[in-house]
Amino acid sequence: MNALKHALPATAVGLFLAAAGSVHAVNFQSARELSAFMKERMPPFLQNDEQRKRLVGQMLRVPIARPLAQTFDPNKAIKELFGDGSVIPSTDCRRTGTPVGERDPGDCTASIGDENGRGAFSRLSYSKSLGFGNIKFVKRSPVPTQPPATTDLPSPKLTDAEAFDTALKFLGGVLGMPTGRKYGAPEDISEIPLPPAGGKLPVRNMNIQGGGDGRTNPITIQKVVFVKRGFPLASPIPVGNFQLTYVPGPGSAIVMFDSNGISGLAVEDWQDLRLDPTMSEEDTKSADALIEEIAEDLFNDGVRSAEDLKFNVLISSEQRNQIGLLLPAVQVSVVPARKNLDEKGQEGLAFQATGGLVKEYSLVNRKEGSNAGRPRPE
Repeated sequence: MNALKHALPATAVGLFLAAAGSVHAVNFQSARELSAFMKERMPPFLQNDEQRKRLVGQMLRVPIARPLAQTFDPNKAIKELFGDGSVIPSTDCRRTGTPVGERDPGDCTASIGDENGRGAFSRLSYSKSLGFGNIKFVKRSPVPTQPPATTDLPSPKLTDAEAFDTALKFLGGVLGMPTGRKYGAPEDISEIPLPPAGGKLPVRNMNIQGGGDGRTNPITIQKVVFVKRGFPLASPIPVGNFQLTYVPGPGSAIVMFDSNGISGLAVEDWQDLRLDPTMSEEDTKSADALIEEIAEDLFNDGVRSAEDLKFNVLISSEQRNQIGLLLPAVQVSVVPARKNLDEKGQEGLAFQATGGLVKEYSLVNRKEGSNAGRPRPE
């Protein structure tokens, strides 16, 4: 069995690839029954050995941009965010290793102001070992002595399109993230898939609204841009009625705007991802082996009933200290059984979901004892 990650709440799932499942819960007495249930719901392109092997081969050849350790310049980011060359990172940034010789997973920090005070405060933090891929910034204006009226709160002047474009230009041009040269990145490779023409942008408004007798219309106080790391496939993979052109990978970012510009950002888990030279599409698991592995693992995790199973292919990683080896994987979501909350047996629409699972499984057989990607002694 090779479950890659711990179980997550089912609500954490994004888009999944699956055929329409049953609306009624099915009970399982054995892993074999769960396996049969899975075969009815796994997308054909994952069950077909030739198509799955082709997909794995493409996932193992996706273009990977240079890591943040080579493209992120803390001094450039500090100058852009603080506008003050006198701000320097904390002295503990010089200690990048742990007592046992591993890379320190902690952060370097640079800040202006008192976090616990009432004045303006800004803080930039980033991984001491940038292979872990974390960068965060928070900015707070002075705390007013009197709370302003809701109607006096300033709003961002950016449209959704402007916010999205500005966020990508900042991520690429200032932080050195792989957004492509169009958005100021140091190379052409982009690891941020763009929405299709006319598609909905990943921008959300943070609104507040006054209540009571003087109820007001919602006021936007922040715009938040969300981006997810993804890798283009060399040729589309037919999936039902659409074509799979990108595969999501480890790493995400959000950029927040208020009326004064960027008010915060968080780049998380944008790890140093590398290809494993010992892995090839010939290592792809057979459909029967994959289904048996997933069914046994879910059954051992206590899955005894479900309404549906959903699947999403993704690029996961096998962590080697601060380096991640690219690993083709499938994410499986257990849509849990629901129970009627009406204890009197009356008809109604009140339902409560039982616990669901989201887990990842490798699509390839890992070679035992591979040292690929292990950090060399310094």
